[in-house]
Amino acid sequence: MRRSISRRLLLGFAAILSIYSVVFVSLNLMTIGEFRRESFRIRVAELEALGELARCDADPAGWGRPDEGMGGVFAVAADGQVLNPRAPLRQAPPPPDAPGAFRGFYTPGLSWTAVYRAPHGGPCATLLVVQEQWMGFGSKFFLMLSSLRVVMGFALAAGLWMLLVRPLVDRIRALAGRTRAVVASDFQGQLADPNDDELGALARAFDQATRAARERLDELVARDRSAREIVANIAHDVRTPMAALRLALERLVRRAPSEETRVALGELAYLDALTRNLQALVALESATLPSPARPLDLGDTLNRVRARFEMLAESRGVRLHVAGRATLTGDAVALEQAISNLVHNAVDFASENVAVLCREDPGGRVRVEVRDDGPGPPTTELPELSARYFRGSVSVKRGRRGQGLGLAIADEVARRHGGRLQIERAAEVTVARLLLLADGQRSDAPPTQPGQA
Repeated sequence: MRRSISRRLLLGFAAILSIYSVVFVSLNLMTIGEFRRESFRIRVAELEALGELARCDADPAGWGRPDEGMGGVFAVAADGQVLNPRAPLRQAPPPPDAPGAFRGFYTPGLSWTAVYRAPHGGPCATLLVVQEQWMGFGSKFFLMLSSLRVVMGFALAAGLWMLLVRPLVDRIRALAGRTRAVVASDFQGQLADPNDDELGALARAFDQATRAARERLDELVARDRSAREIVANIAHDVRTPMAALRLALERLVRRAPSEETRVALGELAYLDALTRNLQALVALESATLPSPARPLDLGDTLNRVRARFEMLAESRGVRLHVAGRATLTGDAVALEQAISNLVHNAVDFASENVAVLCREDPGGRVRVEVRDDGPGPPTTELPELSARYFRGSVSVKRGRRGQGLGLAIADEVARRHGGRLQIERAAEVTVARLLLLADGQRSDAPPTQPGQA
């Protein structure tokens, strides 16, 4: 799960304060312990100077120096038993080995307890040091003071967070939100942070990069639009002379058929398909408004396609069969171009027969199938045939010219009519099938790469 920077900073503050609290309490306890040990060394030295330790050696069971402020001192026997009955403890742990050293231990109800190894020998060589209160203050006061310091530390951290860190985090969040808005609007807009600091410099650098990207994008869009217009105009301008040339070639084929006229008719059909596909490609990719949709009879569309390719099929010894009728709501020009591309491919690769069938399927769908008995593509290439600019191995081997646009355009037209293009190979027959919605529920979104969606 993504963790925000504010949460990380908050956890960092908490960790720092926790470490501070542990170190603070530990140093305080170490300082207090060392102060106590040094105080009792001085105390024992004073007792020895006053002759109190000599009195202890003479009567260890009766000797004792109880003092609530500085702490009581009592003699301890070799077995750890505290000899004076007035002492708050009856048993003490073993003393340290080094003379002049303390060994502290915990005793409920007492502020500090320790056994002391005196530098001299004798019955009072081991002393018990107890302290009910330290310097007149109880241990509860020390704990309360430590807790107060910890609370003050957290309060200080919270104040620093609210005054320094929180505004910084809020600015970062605001900049992130404005950045997403700028990106979503195709770089239309700016972050516009007026602050003269590092974040302000970052925002200004982003605005500068955004302006450069927007200018570059506008330039690319203008170039693309100009290129599309040029392609569309060229394709439109050559259609009229090609139509006249086609009529002349068809008359010539009927009067005096020859190999030369057959080849010329095939070349003309290729140029006609290329210009139509370029026009269709420009229309599909540059359309920002829904293309005109109207009820149409696919039977009439198939008849026009047959008339366009009948002479080409005849010149190549291929019989072109068209059958079936169906109605749907759609873009008549785009659908006719999609079917023309399928028929043109079939005529190019068929051995003897091409069949074009259409019918209405249950569920509000329309099916258009183009079948040919040619060698067909390898099954491994079937999923890629509708990809733009892909040319199958059969086309390459036969030297067929093409740009790999025909099936891609047919697939895109089918998708815009709520359907898809299927290509199958079974029983020595290649089937290209357009599945379309009959009720006109089409998508006019910008096209995806055909074959990749």
